[in-house]
Amino acid sequence: MNISLLTSDPSSTIHLMYFLGASGRKVSNVVCVGEKSERFAVLEDSVERFDARISYVAHHEDPLCIKLLSGLEIDILVILLDKIISDHVIQTARVGVLNAHAGILPRYRGVDSRRWAILEGGDVGVSAHLVDAGVDTGGILAVTKLERFNGESLAQISRRNYYENKWQTLGRALDRLESGEPIPCSQLSTEGKQYFWMHKKLRKIVDDFLVGAGASE
Repeated sequence: MNISLLTSDPSSTIHLMYFLGASGRKVSNVVCVGEKSERFAVLEDSVERFDARISYVAHHEDPLCIKLLSGLEIDILVILLDKIISDHVIQTARVGVLNAHAGILPRYRGVDSRRWAILEGGDVGVSAHLVDAGVDTGGILAVTKLERFNGESLAQISRRNYYENKWQTLGRALDRLESGEPIPCSQLSTEGKQYFWMHKKLRKIVDDFLVGAGASE
């Protein structure tokens, strides 16, 4: 199966390639959004090591990018972008486009999902889902909740969620897609809601809460 990556994040791309390699999967193509520069140098070394092909595009919605993706015969396209993806990109993947969202879906769509979950007493974690025209509204394939500990800062929670949950959850989603299971439908509009960047005053409430939880032990 042709698994390809569309990315603007060299570090995460390297982590994902090593994870997929350890699970016996091969990345066929890495399409980088942005000019070829020094920040992609280490990624280029990893791509060569894993015998994949690397390309560069100016923008993920550029017609040249769509043409490139369409010609790669991609089965599953994994995105490592913080951008909305149009149907033009989605249609370049035969099976689907996959994203690992750092929040529990369908409850916490959008950005700052960890902060919003902590503020509301909800769960922090990762959800791997298919990408559709909405914001984190595609069919959910795998969800992992993070166990939280008293005294952890938001940075510590975010790091553990990334290293303990992100790629593992995405791996389980790939298992489902590769097995030929029926692809789940998009989420209902009545499920969950979309969140936006949290105001700095609310962020301080979250940070103070986490500090206070550690001090009360």
